[in-house]
Amino acid sequence: MVLLVGCGGDEGGSALAPEGGEGEGEASPGGEGSETDGGDGEGEAPCPEGNRSADGECQPSQGLGEGEGESQGEGEVSEEEGPIGTDDGDDHSEDQGQGEGEGEEGGQGEGEDEGGGQGEGEGEGGGGGEGEGEGEGEEVEDPPGPPCPGPGVCDPDVAVVEGRLSALDECRFGLKAPVDWAGGEALVEALVGELGVVGWAEVLQHLNRRTKRAGVTNRTAIPQFAEGYTWNSGDDDVAYWYPQGITGSSDASADELIAGRRLTLVSWYHKDAEGGGAQRGVRVSVVDMGLVGVDRDDYRHLLLVEPFWDGETPDFRAVEIHAGGIAWTGRYMLVADTSHGLRVFDMERVMQVETGEGDRMGRGGDGEYHARGYRYVVPQVGRFDRLEEDEGGCPVRFSFVAMDRSSDPPSVVTGEYHRDDLLGRVVRWDLDPATGLPAVGVAAGAVMPAREAHVSGRTKMQGALAWDGRWYLSCSSQFGRFGRLYRTAAGWDGGWLAWAYGAEDLYLERNLGLLWTAAEHPGTRDVVSVPLDAFD
Repeated sequence: MVLLVGCGGDEGGSALAPEGGEGEGEASPGGEGSETDGGDGEGEAPCPEGNRSADGECQPSQGLGEGEGESQGEGEVSEEEGPIGTDDGDDHSEDQGQGEGEGEEGGQGEGEDEGGGQGEGEGEGGGGGEGEGEGEGEEVEDPPGPPCPGPGVCDPDVAVVEGRLSALDECRFGLKAPVDWAGGEALVEALVGELGVVGWAEVLQHLNRRTKRAGVTNRTAIPQFAEGYTWNSGDDDVAYWYPQGITGSSDASADELIAGRRLTLVSWYHKDAEGGGAQRGVRVSVVDMGLVGVDRDDYRHLLLVEPFWDGETPDFRAVEIHAGGIAWTGRYMLVADTSHGLRVFDMERVMQVETGEGDRMGRGGDGEYHARGYRYVVPQVGRFDRLEEDEGGCPVRFSFVAMDRSSDPPSVVTGEYHRDDLLGRVVRWDLDPATGLPAVGVAAGAVMPAREAHVSGRTKMQGALAWDGRWYLSCSSQFGRFGRLYRTAAGWDGGWLAWAYGAEDLYLERNLGLLWTAAEHPGTRDVVSVPLDAFD
């Protein structure tokens, strides 16, 4: 049994809800969130814990502050919108403005023709944000646990305190090796035999879209804002692609560069607005940060694909998951698959396919390969699945993932989104330093326990990252529609910073000490960062 120790919630009143209220969020067709945060609180009351900023002022828990009106993305729609199609109900969009894509290939968040299509126009709103909050208590570092002697307790008596990590038995959280890693490698190699491999230097020579530094709508809402950009108008407004995960070359490489360039990657999942057969799955935007703000194209979308055998011929299809988090760990990129675990994509075997026919996916009767108009595809090799309850595990969800290069060995942190309660869990998994894959390895049947696991003590957690023993939680809709970035550890509340509206996954750029997130809502899709030392 998990015991909840109440503090004043960020949501105005008790933030504690029954365990059954942990839903992944609901959304209505066309990308509009159906949930709201309620009205303004009234009456005299003590300032709830976590709502006092660094200057001692008590911040309101509900409603939008002055200048905090909803932003609306606008544009024409040339493709019919329909029900949101996600793999597993992991859509947790909140309080979002309606944004509509213009739907033309290349320029509006869709296919990858060479035009790229620029769009000007700056976002609205964003004012009325917060400052920072002071931490409480004494920091207590949580040492790595011992090797697991056997199954632990899945639902222990843990007192959950708002704002502080509460340790769980890591032995009940397990990750399994892929069922047939060698088969996945052989299948990707067969595709390479058909298409060849494109190196990153070549991909970066063919960027076809342009970010904007101007018009970052969250700039004034985040006093500690360091650096950021937004997408071209088509990608910023499109209603059927939603950005989620973020990673980059600082995760992927010891020197933090790929092909000599500083890169940021953002995953987007496709809300199936067109019905069956038109699902595009997941794309990844590769941004050359050295070109952001320069008068030239600086990013391009690549499509993630899942290879399969069509008889004796290699083919591929869309990857229909939420992709709420990504971590580029070296050769491979790990992608969160909410109800299963971590999918693995080979970043050294990017392939080029034919373009110009946005309705085609995979190999056609003419022997040509297409990817809904996208020029480059990244193949899946395998999947590391969670240990299920009937296998002796606690089936934690993989809503997001982030890399920690400060741990020994390197590791990734995963976690789960809970909308209305404090019970979302975060789990650390060791990586093999030689491969960048989970340390369980690739021998079928192998299982490894987590290194550590905690209850987060926060609602609406969209991302989590660990660095030098401290944990950082990206949580949405904590102050009206705006998020908060929390710092915490076991038994310690390290304070908070004002964070973006629609904040998602986290990525740390190590050499610059910047914590990044990508905001998801149409019309306000900023990619923003704050200094890691802003908490100090």
